[in-house]
Amino acid sequence: MVRLAAAVAATLLLPAAGWGADPASLEVPLSTFGRGTTVAFAVLLALAIVWILWLRAEIGKRRRAQLRAELAERRLSELAAAIPGALWQFRREPDGRQYYSYMSEGIRRITGRTPEETNVLMQTQAFSSVHPEDKERLQGFMQRLADKDGLAEERYRLQTSTGDWRWVRSAAVGHRLPGGTLVWNGITLDATRIQDAEQALRTARLQMQELIDSVPGAVWRLRLSADGRYLVDYVSEGVSLVSGRTAVDHLGDVEGTLSTLLAEDRERLLVALESSAREGSLLQIEVRLWAADGSLRHLLVRANVSRNAQGEPVWTGVLQDMTEHRGLEAALVAARSRLDDIVANFPGTIWQLRRDGQGREALTYLSEGVARLVGLPTEALLGQPPSVLDHMLSSEDLERVRRILEQAVDSPHPVSFDYCLRPDAGDPRWVQVTATGRRGADGEVVWNGVVLDATEQKQMELDLKRARAAAESASQAKSRFLANMSHEIRTPMNAVIGLSYLALDAEQEPAKRERLGKINRAAKALLRLLNDILEFSKLEAQKLRLMPVPFSLTDLVDSLQLLAGTSAAEKGLRFGIEIGPGLPRQLQGDALRIQQVLLNLLANATKFTDAGEVNLRIRRAEEPSAPGGLALAFEVSDTGVGMSEAQLARVFDVFEQADDSASRRHGGTGLGLTITHELVRLMGGEIRVRSQPGQGTVFTVVLPLELPEHSDLARTLAPVAEPEEALGDCVSRLQQMLRQHDTAARGKALVLRSMLLTQGRERDLELLERQLAVYDFESAELELRRLARRWGLMA
Repeated sequence: MVRLAAAVAATLLLPAAGWGADPASLEVPLSTFGRGTTVAFAVLLALAIVWILWLRAEIGKRRRAQLRAELAERRLSELAAAIPGALWQFRREPDGRQYYSYMSEGIRRITGRTPEETNVLMQTQAFSSVHPEDKERLQGFMQRLADKDGLAEERYRLQTSTGDWRWVRSAAVGHRLPGGTLVWNGITLDATRIQDAEQALRTARLQMQELIDSVPGAVWRLRLSADGRYLVDYVSEGVSLVSGRTAVDHLGDVEGTLSTLLAEDRERLLVALESSAREGSLLQIEVRLWAADGSLRHLLVRANVSRNAQGEPVWTGVLQDMTEHRGLEAALVAARSRLDDIVANFPGTIWQLRRDGQGREALTYLSEGVARLVGLPTEALLGQPPSVLDHMLSSEDLERVRRILEQAVDSPHPVSFDYCLRPDAGDPRWVQVTATGRRGADGEVVWNGVVLDATEQKQMELDLKRARAAAESASQAKSRFLANMSHEIRTPMNAVIGLSYLALDAEQEPAKRERLGKINRAAKALLRLLNDILEFSKLEAQKLRLMPVPFSLTDLVDSLQLLAGTSAAEKGLRFGIEIGPGLPRQLQGDALRIQQVLLNLLANATKFTDAGEVNLRIRRAEEPSAPGGLALAFEVSDTGVGMSEAQLARVFDVFEQADDSASRRHGGTGLGLTITHELVRLMGGEIRVRSQPGQGTVFTVVLPLELPEHSDLARTLAPVAEPEEALGDCVSRLQQMLRQHDTAARGKALVLRSMLLTQGRERDLELLERQLAVYDFESAELELRRLARRWGLMA
């Protein structure tokens, strides 16, 4: 040992003594070596002592730490054993492994498994013990803990070792370690009893509600708030059996319900409430209440009083209808509370007027809202005859009000009326009154009603009238502008049509004639559109004026036959006009507008009929006519697509078509029937329509017409010669051109069209254009010969 110490000391001291690395230098005197050995030994001994002291101190620290750890573990075990649940730490490693790094013995009391068994089950069959319906919710719970720091909890079901399911509630805090490991520290408690208690509570509440609903009355809860107001916090639906109003109507301020009581009973109830709140005594009082049907009902109000957390008195009790059955106490109290609440919040006044068998009248009920209308408190008017308010009405209104009230007694429905009320103080106010009346067996008459302040409504009506007037003025200005614009566009459009006719007559090259024909057809279509807009604009601007003149019904029928029959023939439809017996030859009216109406209807019928027929029937109308006149019914029927009820409802609306696809299939603006409807109305007539989908449509126009002076109703409808020399020249010229050429007659009609346009003969122009433009050579020549004979020309 000494030698070892000396060697160590030499190793430590020789470099300090300055000895070199030469072995020869190691040879020193023994005395010198002995002294060095002693010093080294002393140093080593000192080091050993220091090391031993440090080691003792370290051993002491570790022992104390171990004691503290053992104490902490013992305390944790004691705490875990004392907690009615299981403490646990759950880990999820980055490689996907998940396990309980700690689980207290409390888990055995919940699932019947040891902590080790629970951990093995988690590692081998993760979450297999969780109820299938709760797995997704539990995983979401753990994900929330992983995504965001903080405490969270969840309730779910675990399967025990015996196969039973138990409700548990887990609360945990999750965090992520630097290496990516997710750690959840939490506690799981057995919530089966809590869940069962909650279920029992829900069942008890349901049973309680069923019990409350079965009570022959109403259950209610009333609270006196800190600001001195009585508030209804709850009332069962049984209250509707008492007052005829829903439970919701009673919630809130109780003043409305209180106002339905007799005045003395209301005061007694308020005093009883104050006494009950002050003394904490049982509230029990019987009051009389006017029900919604006007009957006087006796109620027994019974409730216990307590105080809530804010120290406010709270009454919980029942209302019982003592009039019909003593057992309905709860229902009648609830009815009073609900009615009081309604009246207190009602934006007007509820009243009742009684007249006894001797004719004496008295206001037996008035809600508090009367003060806002007449400036007088309810107390000043109750029990008084209604004449105390007569000075606030004009003599006309007073007489009208009395007459309507008398009518209300025998009316099965409520009556409503309004009048201007001029109170002694304040501005005049418009009021609206709704009242009902009934007679009693002893001759008594009772009126019940409400009065609403209609001043703002009247002002709104005035504002609405002014706004409507402004809107109508703006609409008329727009219509005038549109009418003027359409008229201005129509003039150059006529020139385009006329010049294209002339160009077609002069041009022989087929390609150019085809392009000119397209220009002409497009211009004509645009002109028809402008004509519709112009007509509609005139109607809207009220600029359209009728020009009633004597006209021949025969001419009207012939024109319709030619114009409408041509379009029907082009589609392969049968067309016919039936004239009823006994119709006069001459009538007086605006023949142009009548023809426009009928052509619109016939064109519309032809447009929406693909097969079958279109017919016009003219007969005497069943409606009575004015003296010296005659009412004719024009009935246009077809076998077309028909219309549904919804389409019929909007068939005369502006820019509407019964078939939405019509504008794509047939074109049109949707103005034709609107213009027709307005023209018929302007002529004092009526238009009706009936239809069924797939079975066709029937339009019936009834027009009141006059008879010209010296008209003979017995004369037939024979044609009347109306020679016009200029028109005859045009027809003769066209006949010559037809004889000289064997091409289609359409091109020749264009020449006649341009000539009539140049002469300004618009009505003749439209008639002949429709007659000739669609005919072939032979049909055109035959038609011209017929027209020439009719007009007295040579054929």
